[in-house]
Amino acid sequence: MFGSSGKQTQWLGARLHPTPRPRPPGLCQNKAIVLPQGLRIRCLSQFQKFAAPARRLTAARGAQPDSARPGPNLRGPTLSGKVIAVIFLLAALLSQRQAAAQDRARGLVDRTVANQHRDDDALYFYERVQRRIEYDGAALASDNTYRLVPTGTGRLSLLVKRGHQPVNLDLYRKELRDWQEVLTHAIDPNDPRQQRSADQRKRMDHDRAELIDAIGRAFRLTWLGETTESGRTLARIRFDPDPAFVPPSRETELLRHVRATVWIDEQAAQLARGEAEVASDISAGGGLIGKIYAGGRFAIEQREAGPGVWLPARVEYSLRGRKFFIGFNEHKVTVTGRYRYIGVPLQALQAVRADLASGRGFPADP
Repeated sequence: MFGSSGKQTQWLGARLHPTPRPRPPGLCQNKAIVLPQGLRIRCLSQFQKFAAPARRLTAARGAQPDSARPGPNLRGPTLSGKVIAVIFLLAALLSQRQAAAQDRARGLVDRTVANQHRDDDALYFYERVQRRIEYDGAALASDNTYRLVPTGTGRLSLLVKRGHQPVNLDLYRKELRDWQEVLTHAIDPNDPRQQRSADQRKRMDHDRAELIDAIGRAFRLTWLGETTESGRTLARIRFDPDPAFVPPSRETELLRHVRATVWIDEQAAQLARGEAEVASDISAGGGLIGKIYAGGRFAIEQREAGPGVWLPARVEYSLRGRKFFIGFNEHKVTVTGRYRYIGVPLQALQAVRADLASGRGFPADP
């Protein structure tokens, strides 16, 4: 029935001892998956942790040991099964690391926002020298340098240089007298002009504080790593607009249209550098009053101006848009330096009187 006995024997032998199927290249040579040592140990420990309960459950049900099971190559998990397990473990570990990095970025940003409020308050007590460069397209439109002095409720810009030419000494002394008059009103709490200035400062401070606070809620944060600059460790964090953010005011509406990357000094929790881009058009009055087009850029650098106080050193922005039906293309660079603590209006008044008494001009280079 089965033909010759020799053929029958060969057929039975082939059924009982089949020829192993060839395995894909790279899987039949017991090659290990190369992972960093720490991660390899963690993956192995996690695999053993999950595999042990399964072995105990199999033994409790009276299942046959692997060596007693019929069929070839059934002595444990296959290599492909191990690879899949490692992949899932890697994904879990990476997810944990990303969550930890997210929490780290959020905590650092919250501390930086709190410090930024203190920096904004401190700015009222500092004088500085500021160079303002404006471009009309690619052409230079203006290049002026100012001495910015505190008034108690804001600051006054004293022109000290046009281009590379210092202003006339008489003009500068007139500006000093204007500063002195403003401070004279500032130290009088019953002066109606001072009360109006104080009310205006409160409104501006409120709007500024609301905008800074909204930064902590308006974006999804991504930790991009760390870098070292001038011996300080800076954390690099990406800010992407959060679609769930609801702006509390018109000023904070613009945050929905911006994405940015910032570098934060980790030890000081202070903004060291930031780069932002207008990701989508920003409309004013539904687009009737004006619009800022997507593609605009903004950059800022800050330095420590006093103990625990970081203030702007360089600000640059380039924007295109329209005001009503008139287009504009603005490119401005502001370089600020020579910060000096002046203090409250009474102290500033003493400083301006000393400047007037000296009869000297002001060295204008920041």
